[in-house]
Amino acid sequence: DRIGGSLSGPVALAAVASAAATFVSDAVAGLRESHPGIAVTVTAAEPARALELLLAGDVDLAVVDEYDHVPLAVPEFVIARELCAEPLVAVLPSGWPGKRRPGLADLAGADWVMPPEDAACGLAVRIACRSAGFEPSVRWETADMLLLVRCVAAGHGVAVLPRLSVADGVAGVDVRALRDPVLRRRLSAVGRASALARPVVAAVAEALATAAR
Repeated sequence: DRIGGSLSGPVALAAVASAAATFVSDAVAGLRESHPGIAVTVTAAEPARALELLLAGDVDLAVVDEYDHVPLAVPEFVIARELCAEPLVAVLPSGWPGKRRPGLADLAGADWVMPPEDAACGLAVRIACRSAGFEPSVRWETADMLLLVRCVAAGHGVAVLPRLSVADGVAGVDVRALRDPVLRRRLSAVGRASALARPVVAAVAEALATAAR
């Protein structure tokens, strides 16, 4: 590939679901137009599973996320490139009467819907709530972000989620910026040096970076 400068062939990618549904999808669609010889396959996977697939050689690239308060252990011998950082937002039932930019403390008395504590997002939000002086009253718990948003729309509670995970138009919710604390998620593309040296894999990595901007 390096000698011939080939930009065709298969590239396997694992990505967290919210990235797969947004900028990863955009990148793959763009590559289909600009480099029709590149055949990208995508597997939605949480970071730990995506890194397992990467280290086993089952995928060439992994798009993983890392939250404030919850560092992600990335092996030293892989190359990580940050694609973007995004805020976590308050997801509230439509017509929520509170502040336009609530702080976590303003939501202390509400019921919550939340990812489980063994998921990075769920752990990060719980740590932030405890730092704000309260333990969230979690009524619905699931790793399915779409279900969480639908639960908020149905009035079962409030949530704090990454902005990319809240699909516009899926359910009637209010999405508001968090005032205090400001929580962030960073998304990175991770690959083995040997794979990134292949022009076809490097082209996919560059397309991901462009789509994530």
